[in-house]
Amino acid sequence: MNSNNVALSGTAAVSAIAFLCLAGTARAQSGTFIPTGSMSSARVNHTATLLPNGKVLLVGGVASISPPPVVILASAELYDPATGTFTATSSMGTPRVAHTATLLPNGKVLIAGGERGGSYLINPLASAELYDPTTGTFSPTGSMSVSRNDFTATLLPNGKVLVAGGISGGSPVLSSAELYDPATGTFTLTGSMGIDRYEHTATLLPTGAVLVAGGYTFTGGFTTLATAELYDPATGTFRAAGFMTAARACYTATLLPNGTVLVAGGSFAAIGHNATAIASAELYDPATGTFRATGSMSTVRACHTATLLLNGEALVVGGGNDRDLLTSAELYDPGAGAFHATGSTTGQGAGHTATLLANGRVLVAGGWNPSLPNTVLASAELYTPDEIPVSIDIKPGDANNTINLKSNGTILVAILSSASFGATTVDPTTVTLAGAPVATQGRGIPMTSVADLNRDGRLDLLLHFRTQDLQLTPTSKEAVLKGTTFSGQRIRGADSIRIVP
Repeated sequence: MNSNNVALSGTAAVSAIAFLCLAGTARAQSGTFIPTGSMSSARVNHTATLLPNGKVLLVGGVASISPPPVVILASAELYDPATGTFTATSSMGTPRVAHTATLLPNGKVLIAGGERGGSYLINPLASAELYDPTTGTFSPTGSMSVSRNDFTATLLPNGKVLVAGGISGGSPVLSSAELYDPATGTFTLTGSMGIDRYEHTATLLPTGAVLVAGGYTFTGGFTTLATAELYDPATGTFRAAGFMTAARACYTATLLPNGTVLVAGGSFAAIGHNATAIASAELYDPATGTFRATGSMSTVRACHTATLLLNGEALVVGGGNDRDLLTSAELYDPGAGAFHATGSTTGQGAGHTATLLANGRVLVAGGWNPSLPNTVLASAELYTPDEIPVSIDIKPGDANNTINLKSNGTILVAILSSASFGATTVDPTTVTLAGAPVATQGRGIPMTSVADLNRDGRLDLLLHFRTQDLQLTPTSKEAVLKGTTFSGQRIRGADSIRIVP
């Protein structure tokens, strides 16, 4: 359709606001870490959970270990990406570290298990609590059948939470598993794993099964595992799922967009027992049920974090090698099957959290200070990826997206908002479509407007481009949109097109 007839009411106002935002916002470099607000308390081995409102809930952890005693926290706080600040929220009923935090379908967060204090990691908890973002408070919920720390908690497609393994104070490592049902607020036992394990990983697969792999076990001494198992929610049982190419604990497992699981780094000897970090990585393919090697990281690291970015790459941050804590970071590219370097943190080492925000950045918070042994950090940083993908719609309402390159008019393109991206954060003066800038009117004001185009309750950004400015050919099948947000984040979107005479 000819978009010249689309109303431009509010264009000048939107553009003026955009320029004001641009003038007051510092641009962040891509692929780098920059400081953001600090937490109200230093924290290590805490949890961080992205809430439906876009804020991040940080809970518990250790505040200090030196001088003794170990200080374990009950406090919690919220990070607001809009302001870059942390604010206190209510505290848990019990201090916790080495616990889990799981976002439930109802928007609440299940906090379970962990260590409550006293002698570190020998007083684990069976209790659990719920955080309600609407009230900002914690409340008790049912307890697990056994106390656990260093276990996993995985949200299943049916809304229940699978908790598996861990350590129960002074006892051997656990093989048991149980399910939390938000509808009843109770835990019930389910099938047990084939072997005891802790500091393992548990990854929900596209099939609905859960891949549990690696970790430590104890059979007369601490042993690192290469074995893997699959939990089937339909039967409530675990079954063997082969072996990783290397035994690993304190490593990361990240579900990639293609359905495979990236397993990276870790230690193949128990921490405190001649631990040795590794750089190798591998992929688990649910289609074949096998692990295979992929490119290695540039350095050995264990107890790091791995966060899937909106562009499909995995960001690996920090951790430790056999001697030091690391501030370096790297990216895994699934297409290339390789890691490549990116910026380093300014201070975070290990024991931090790394949370993908709705704007595509990653909040890295707390952890051990790599410069001062046994010192915990309150600081936080934001990682800005090189580029994030966005959804666009060329000529909304035209299923074929037809373009006549001889036209003297303009075409309308919508940048669509989503739960993880706000289109109105895009700076129209930076946007190009197939090399063409946004059309202007009057005194160079970009022709833009906002509307909820697809009626999802989110405002989309509508842009006009002069057809004759498009750098397309009669054989072009796709048009690419590029630009940056007001905060300097690069974006890229593409849509199919059909060139007509």
